[in-house]
Amino acid sequence: MLCALLMACSAPPGARDAAPEADAGCAPGRTRCGSQCVDLTSNVNHCGACSNRCPDGPAGSPICDNGCAFDCVAGRFDCDPSVPGCEEDLVSPSACGSCGHVCVGDDTCDAPDCMGDRQVVANSTFAVDLANWSVANNPVNAEDTVSTFRWNTNNDAENEPSTGPCARVLYQDVFVRADLAGATFSAEVRSNNSQPLMPDAVLTIETKPNDGVSDAFRIDLVDPDEDVFYAPILFPLFANVNPVGTQATPHVVSVASPALLEFLRSREGTFVRVRVAQVESNVPWHVDVDNVSLTLNIVY
Repeated sequence: MLCALLMACSAPPGARDAAPEADAGCAPGRTRCGSQCVDLTSNVNHCGACSNRCPDGPAGSPICDNGCAFDCVAGRFDCDPSVPGCEEDLVSPSACGSCGHVCVGDDTCDAPDCMGDRQVVANSTFAVDLANWSVANNPVNAEDTVSTFRWNTNNDAENEPSTGPCARVLYQDVFVRADLAGATFSAEVRSNNSQPLMPDAVLTIETKPNDGVSDAFRIDLVDPDEDVFYAPILFPLFANVNPVGTQATPHVVSVASPALLEFLRSREGTFVRVRVAQVESNVPWHVDVDNVSLTLNIVY
């Protein structure tokens, strides 16, 4: 042992520092990897560390730019660095117009925008009784101050049989969100009135017995901050004069006009009230509605 120590002590000065360094002979910024001096920030075969080759992938060529990436062919994009290749074309719901712009649910991509429909009327099919809907009877001038609308076993909302002149409403407040691209109102209606109705004469939901004109069934959009019977009609959706529909074949109402879209855009960020109303001043008759829907097409 003493001999070994003496031999170590007698080694020429600097002999223990003679082993070559890892980057010996390489220019500054270069690292020796085997027999090569490479730039670990840009060498695709030694990216970040020796022998760390950037993987191949579809629709592009691997590159090293302070980490592995891809040089994508025209029209393709590398949106997920954890997946090798250029996997997106930016016209799909998973990356619509740009990486990270994901369309929600079943919405579609019309690059650079996502588009989708939103049904804003809850329980529009009356599958759960009259849940989410409200009913009311206006007793002014009325003989029947009780009857409103009710649910029936056909999953419709119908008027209760009245015992005299009667005015009633079925209504729901819905929120109008922003980013509207389109709007459609639809409903199924059956009305068996024996005499022509005069909805143009009925702008408030109040009976006027024996005046000969104040009978109407109508569906309108009104301001929820106003009285439900006397709120001014902001946008009329449906009003019939003659009987419409049968139990087997209801009358289908559909409104998808530019005027409806313009109106709803003026109410973005607020609520509107969908009001279904019947006024029986002179003539009793039966009416029912189903599938009352307001669908907003949004773009984002």
